[in-house]
Amino acid sequence: MKLTKLIGLLLSISLLVVSSTVVWGQQKTQITVQTYWSLEPPGGVAWSDIIKKYESSHPDVEIKHYYVPFGDLVKKLITQALTGDFPDVVFADNPDVQYLARAGAFKDITKLVQEWGVWKDYIPGSQLAVTYRGKIYALHQSTNNLALWYNKDYFKQIGIASPPETWDELINVCQKLKASLPKVYPIGFSARNTEEGTWQFEPFLWSSNGSLLALDKPEAVRALDLWTTLVKEGYAPRDVLNWGQGDLTQYFKNKQLAMMVQGDWELSQSGLEDFKKNGMVFGNNFDVAKIPVPKKGMKPVVPMGGECFTLPAKGNPQKEKIAWDFVKFLNDSKNMADFCANTGRVPTRISAIEPLLKDRPDLKVFTEQAKSAVPRPAAGAGEKYTDVSTITREAIQKALSGTLSPEQAFKEASEKIRKLFSTDEEYNKALVEARSALSKVRK
Repeated sequence: MKLTKLIGLLLSISLLVVSSTVVWGQQKTQITVQTYWSLEPPGGVAWSDIIKKYESSHPDVEIKHYYVPFGDLVKKLITQALTGDFPDVVFADNPDVQYLARAGAFKDITKLVQEWGVWKDYIPGSQLAVTYRGKIYALHQSTNNLALWYNKDYFKQIGIASPPETWDELINVCQKLKASLPKVYPIGFSARNTEEGTWQFEPFLWSSNGSLLALDKPEAVRALDLWTTLVKEGYAPRDVLNWGQGDLTQYFKNKQLAMMVQGDWELSQSGLEDFKKNGMVFGNNFDVAKIPVPKKGMKPVVPMGGECFTLPAKGNPQKEKIAWDFVKFLNDSKNMADFCANTGRVPTRISAIEPLLKDRPDLKVFTEQAKSAVPRPAAGAGEKYTDVSTITREAIQKALSGTLSPEQAFKEASEKIRKLFSTDEEYNKALVEARSALSKVRK
């Protein structure tokens, strides 16, 4: 064979190899996902692992993740709704689902969910969280809520046998702790002028049969009076007006708080390791209990946290089938239980709760409370919840700072909330819907 022919043959073979490599590479379908969850350790390990697990079982698919800061996500989705330039899978905090559905960012996935056949396996609050005007717009992948954390060493030291179950018992325990441990605050919570403040107050409001849309009623004032008393008597520091939930955990770890109102996310695998570094082992040095209620026999009603995945309103038709398959994968019962075990979260599917508790019995209180948890917009005027929340927490700040009495603060707030509605009919309808949502989870 002549040298020129040999070189030509080798070049042809090389081009064929390169071409095959390119074609093979193109066979992978890239699915884009947008969240405010980081892939970086330690917190992002579980999220990164579940993406890798999907790619491993679907070698023809590549999941491309885009991170958006928490405070920017909703604005980003609204911009994408205007331009139609969405990722293949979208994500949001559950209180934002109704707003984003109305804004045209989320696809109506009712038919897809019905065809999958697992809708009835979701806890009631999760169903409420993703439903807007009778249609399903997302799937609630995992949830969280708030409980009462307490330092068992301190309780044992001063002879307190068990955590408080009622408000009277809470006050009594705080009195004993303050008298015996003057350098330790009995309790801490977040009352800052952000959503954290409203979120942390809602368990006390709703467990008292109060409503965000009727803050001037005795049930609501009673809850604010409890918080005001805790600060006024020095059981909780005045700093709660500025503390975020991260501050609570730090003070609790440092043993400067005997109790705190906090969420299950602090029981992630990495979170538990951090507690150990501070000489605190779950079940030994500290534990969690249900949120105290006004009277024995009443059920704690907590706000529902957690994020949702769905399809965008204007997605890529060629990729939608695979994107939906990935959403189902994230919501698969076993995958959900595994994810929650690593992150300290609670499954939204009933069938995933028992498998989770076999590995993580420390999450039992949170799983029990999740069954009666309520999504905030459902109990707070839906699309108007953000405004309702802002008015509520501003009133809480006024009462705890001593600017107004609890009665005055909530009377003023109630009047402002009513002005959010154009007519009495609109307000009364929202009030009925809020009470209906709460009654569903109180059963």
